[in-house]
Amino acid sequence: MSCGAKLQPEWKFCGTCREPVPRDAAPGRPAIRETGTAPAADAASASDTGAAPASGTAAAPASGTAAVAEFSGPGGPGGPGASDTAEGFKKPSRKVIISVSVLLALAVAGIGAYFYIQNMIRGGAGSAESAADKLIEAVEDKDLTGFFTMLPPQERDALQRVQEAAEEQAEEHGILDAAAKVSDGDAGSGDEDGMDLSLDGIDISLGGAEPVVTEIDEHLAMIKFSSGELRVQIDPAQTTGAIRSAFEAGGDMDPIDESTPFASLGINNSGLTLMATETQGRWYISPLYSGLEFAQQFTGSSRGNVPGQPAPGSDSAADAARNAVAVLPQMVSNGSVMPLAPYLSGYEGNALYYYGGLIDSVLGGSGSDEFYLGEVAFRDGGKDGNRTKAVVENITVETEYGDRFNLTSNCIMEDGDEQMCANGSGYGLRYGGSPEPDGLSLLNSSTEWSLTTVKEDGKHKVSILDSAADWAAGWVRSLTREQALALMDLARSEDPSGDMAVGEESDVAFNSAGYAVKTLTVEEKQRVEFQGNYGKVHVYPAGSGARLATLGGNADPKELEPGDYKLVIFAGNDWSDKFAGDGSGVQYSEPVTARKYISPPRIDGSDYAYSDSIYTESNRYSTNEVQLEVPEGNDVELVVTITDLYTSSSSTSGSLILTLDGNRYQVPVNGGDAEQVIPYPADSEAETLGLELDMGGKYGSVSYSLEFVRK
Repeated sequence: MSCGAKLQPEWKFCGTCREPVPRDAAPGRPAIRETGTAPAADAASASDTGAAPASGTAAAPASGTAAVAEFSGPGGPGGPGASDTAEGFKKPSRKVIISVSVLLALAVAGIGAYFYIQNMIRGGAGSAESAADKLIEAVEDKDLTGFFTMLPPQERDALQRVQEAAEEQAEEHGILDAAAKVSDGDAGSGDEDGMDLSLDGIDISLGGAEPVVTEIDEHLAMIKFSSGELRVQIDPAQTTGAIRSAFEAGGDMDPIDESTPFASLGINNSGLTLMATETQGRWYISPLYSGLEFAQQFTGSSRGNVPGQPAPGSDSAADAARNAVAVLPQMVSNGSVMPLAPYLSGYEGNALYYYGGLIDSVLGGSGSDEFYLGEVAFRDGGKDGNRTKAVVENITVETEYGDRFNLTSNCIMEDGDEQMCANGSGYGLRYGGSPEPDGLSLLNSSTEWSLTTVKEDGKHKVSILDSAADWAAGWVRSLTREQALALMDLARSEDPSGDMAVGEESDVAFNSAGYAVKTLTVEEKQRVEFQGNYGKVHVYPAGSGARLATLGGNADPKELEPGDYKLVIFAGNDWSDKFAGDGSGVQYSEPVTARKYISPPRIDGSDYAYSDSIYTESNRYSTNEVQLEVPEGNDVELVVTITDLYTSSSSTSGSLILTLDGNRYQVPVNGGDAEQVIPYPADSEAETLGLELDMGGKYGSVSYSLEFVRK
């Protein structure tokens, strides 16, 4: 060079004298071509030397492909510092090139990974056939995660919210510890895995399962399993977590090995039918649609069609709920659920379009008493993702008979006077002291009645699945620890709050679940019963163990050996009445007495009064015999009552003669009611009572009753 400066291979101009660098001064550098084909020699040269292409150029592609020159950086065309000279040009370093290339590669890989992860999270499969295959694979591999990802997101997400609420409450209330405390076996329920749905000890095989897929339309397909069999093998002793707890609660730990042909699972041995639904390009196995399809086949009703154009939604959750509620009178009048379909989420609305005829037939399919809506007002409530609650503000309902009801956010008022308001708890005791939720439990558990809407294509529609899930999750969260224990039959895990003794009255304070836990001491072997305003008493060993007896109602008393016992005493109907108004803050107590049970006296084997009739004809006496039992401990006497005398003679005089323990008692018969008290022999358990009617040789008949009464 004229200036003698040292040149770098990638330079186009000398950095000292600004003279252009001859092309041959940068050996190994491929030619830059904007179009055309790169000469093979140039490409080979670059390959042989291993020299990197100069920045701003593209490495020459293989022969036959176009090479396009690209420039970047400050010296590139249009970039900062671009000029007719090399002044301001700075070539990016090799390190920058490699970094940018790596970032570009990661970006491409990241996009691919994103779509892969999205599909994994979305679950499902690319086709109905693939969905069937994945379902079989998940079942046989005991892959619970894979199984649940095959459920439609609409159903899976709703179920998951309820499950999460249950798990949160179980942890907060210590349900696992309570279960472990009363468990005889080692179910692992006291550790963090106690609520896990593990399939240890369970083997499921689908031998010869060959699903046949029938396309119904572009969003619905039928999957039928007609061949092969389902085999289930369970060793309860090898199960863990929630399943082990369920087996132990049932008390049956015998191994199970059962095979069922798929054909026998369908209607008329037609095979097991599952329905696959398509959502956003993915196919899922739907329990909802499968259940409806089974019912549709069972009833023989016809499947409907989905309209081509979906109905538009509403601009707000409140509007969506109001529009859905507004069609209820039409539904009742027509005896059909179909008017509701356009106002439901697409997934649920389609279910009505397909199976609305089935639902109508189950519900009766004909109009019933009409009612009318006045004001229907909702307000937007809380949001969670694409879900928004529509909270009831006011709904006025009037029947065709003039009855008027008004719904507010948590109360129902009749004619503006009587009202029923939610008490914030989904708990309840049924008649007789059984802790079971009833039909009003979901209403009671919510402090604000609402419907859940989902946003689809920017518009709101009501979702029955999400509404039900939110109500169910709210119900779970409304329960106190004591209420949860009672519903799960774990009340016995509580420590006793006091002692009771046979023959002594105790004041029992019932908790928010309407039960109290006490220790009962029995001094001698005896049958025990309870007296007082209570519902049921469950008797357990003092330590852990199975229930020994349930007393109350028509249950027979339990004979108990000397020792201590744990009692779980449930309240009666008075507690339930108070709980309805006060909710979980209810304060209630009642006196309850444990006492020795004495078998009642019996007449012809019955504890109740005995009734019969006796007659006589001319010159004949009619006689009856009745067996009496008076177990030890009874201090009673026998009362005989005579009624309904009939005779063909004008004379109404006569006698009913009773013989007991060799003694004769004569009860006058004179046309009116008569009563006679007869002492029962002391220390005698079994006796025969003889009865004979004497009407002085005339025809006659009388009705009588026998009853034991305490002295």
